[in-house]
Amino acid sequence: FLAAAFVAVSEATSQASCDLYLGPSTIPEAGRGVFAGVSHPNTSTLAYSRAVPVLRNHTSQCQLDNYVFDTGFDDFCMVVIGLGSLFNHRIPPSVGYVWSQGKLVNPLDTEYEGYSQFLGTDFVANEDISPGQELFISYGDAWLSDRGYPESNETNNVLPAFNESYLCATTISINTSTIPNAGLGVFATRSFRKGELVSFSPVLALDERLIADTFD
Repeated sequence: FLAAAFVAVSEATSQASCDLYLGPSTIPEAGRGVFAGVSHPNTSTLAYSRAVPVLRNHTSQCQLDNYVFDTGFDDFCMVVIGLGSLFNHRIPPSVGYVWSQGKLVNPLDTEYEGYSQFLGTDFVANEDISPGQELFISYGDAWLSDRGYPESNETNNVLPAFNESYLCATTISINTSTIPNAGLGVFATRSFRKGELVSFSPVLALDERLIADTFD
C-alpha cells in the first residue's frame, strides 16, 4: 500500500521535470516500480534512503520479510525507509546500493535512545540510464525461487507516458534539520501549492511488538 498513492498530481507537477517516478511496473502483475524521468550516467547516485536495523526473527513472521535488505549477519537485517523499498527485482540489476553513512550495528548491541540507529543508503546506477527506463535492484539470486516464483526477466518493453498514474519521487530531500539537536529533517525540492501532494511512502501493517522487541 502507499499513503496518498492515488492522489492525482497537479498539472504543474506532471509537466515539471522529475528525476524519478513511481508508476505501474513493466513486470506483469508486479504492482508499481521506480522509473527514470531523466538520463542518469553510470555510477551516478539515483536516490538516497535511510535504513534501520531490525531483528530477522521478527521480520520472518510477517510481510516485512519481503522488503528487508540483507546485512551479511544472520540475526538482523535492514528496513530501508522511503523510495529505496520500492525498487523491483531483476537480474542483472540496473541499480546497486551501498551503506553510505554510519556503520552496520546489531540492534542487540545498542541501547534504546532518542535517536534511531539509522544508516544512510545510496542507490547507484550500474549502467547508463535512459528516461522512461524502469529501475531494478537485486533482491538476491534465490529470492524468487525461495518464495515459489519462477525466475523470469519478462517485462513489457513500453516506455511510459508520465501521466497521473505516475508520482514524482524526488519532491523532497533529507538534510540536517533546522531544529537544533533534532538530527535530520525533510526538505522540499520545489514549491508546492496549498493542498498539493508533497510526497508518498510505502505502508505496511505490522505488529507493534515487532519494532519494540528489537530494542528490548
